Amino acid sequence: MSEGMGGYKSLPFATYDLAVYLPGGAILLVLAQYSLETILGSPALAQVNHFGSDLVNTVILAILWISASYLAGHLGAYLSSIFIEKFVHTALSYPSNVWIKKEEYTAAGISCDQFTKSFLTQKISEAWNKHRSRLTSIALFVFLFPIWLPLSFFIWLKPVSFYDPKLPEGLLPDVRSEFSKISRTVKVEEGTRWEKMVEHHVANNCPLAYQRMYNYLVIYGALRLLSFIMIIAGWVIIVKSVVAFFSVDGWVLSYRRSALYFAASIGAYFAMLAFAKFNRRFFEECILALLLADNPRTKNANASYKFRSWGAIARR
Repeated sequence: MSEGMGGYKSLPFATYDLAVYLPGGAILLVLAQYSLETILGSPALAQVNHFGSDLVNTVILAILWISASYLAGHLGAYLSSIFIEKFVHTALSYPSNVWIKKEEYTAAGISCDQFTKSFLTQKISEAWNKHRSRLTSIALFVFLFPIWLPLSFFIWLKPVSFYDPKLPEGLLPDVRSEFSKISRTVKVEEGTRWEKMVEHHVANNCPLAYQRMYNYLVIYGALRLLSFIMIIAGWVIIVKSVVAFFSVDGWVLSYRRSALYFAASIGAYFAMLAFAKFNRRFFEECILALLLADNPRTKNANASYKFRSWGAIARR
């Protein structure tokens, strides 16, 4: 990048790649290999791979495995954004929308507890009633079948305090004032996705704050992919059980398989909730960075800081 960008240097291989794509893709490849070998009965890898000596053969196979893991991680991240992120934002709305609604409740003199009960809990019920008949939503709920049990308790009990914004109350006028310096056409309102512009503005103008934001970005990206992987693992166990049921030997109850299924189900559920929590915290860091970016002390610190671990927001 040019020096006019405040000393940012773009790296082709960022923390997000190492923390999310590579390990997530490797796990997906292991699941794919396990499925092919145990369910379909066909080897996932060729028995013989000769590229030269044993050392050359090992190095090339390692490079191929890392490359395949990286690509599988990208695919898994993309699919997790379609299934996991879409479900969370459909059920709970975007963190920016929740925050704006809470600010409106605060301005009207409504307490935080009342906001949680009257908005977030109603949002879950409304989303369920609105989307349950749509084809895309039906496909989404079919995919989420392995976590239906914990989701049922979530819809029933509605423990949504983790998604309640923790920003100081009354910041909406200040945010609108600061955001008007960024855009004159986009407004800080529900449904405009104005927070995307804030993310890029902070990334380019407040690198000190973006370091902390980027940590949350990596964490919630990893949790989103982890939830997706554990749901896939749940489906692998379901398919393996169905295959065993119709096999010649007959089906035998496996306590180990049942325990693994419930572990994957509960793990995927909590990873999804953790993703929502850190998604909210990432948004809150964006807002605080926007408000503090014009502080003279913050400006001086950012001007003298060389940010050398740029992670593109678009990588999500």
